[in-house]
Amino acid sequence: MIKSVDILIKMDIQDIIGSEYSLLLCKVYSELYLNGGRPKACERSLRKYYLQIQKDGKMKANLKEEIKNRVLVPKFKGRKHIPGKFDPKGKFVGGHIYIDSANLTDKKALELLKGGWLKESDFKVLPKTEAEKKEIAEKKEPTKEVIKKK
Repeated sequence: MIKSVDILIKMDIQDIIGSEYSLLLCKVYSELYLNGGRPKACERSLRKYYLQIQKDGKMKANLKEEIKNRVLVPKFKGRKHIPGKFDPKGKFVGGHIYIDSANLTDKKALELLKGGWLKESDFKVLPKTEAEKKEIAEKKEPTKEVIKKK
């Protein structure tokens, strides 16, 4: 996906229109902005798609790659609402947020885990460092059994 975006950005729009690259432009735009939907193929729409890909196509392609290769897979589907935080005295500390499972990257998930917005139970798989911490915390010291001698 990133290579396709690079190819399109390096080309001029006049070279794309009326060539086989117009199909590549439609395919890339469909995947990045329409979630696999069907884009229009008229000249006006192709120009619009080209400008949009020039603006933030690389960022979107990188985000798609991160999401495809993520380790942290959330258990929830769709959007999750996290209500605001309050301190022990009842004073408002932070606002509510919405987390979309389709756009949640590993980096963002770790930030939300460390901040306390999400819990480890919200994920199917945890990263090795978090899983190891959990494993260490759950392990108990072996108890010494006292054997009575008769």
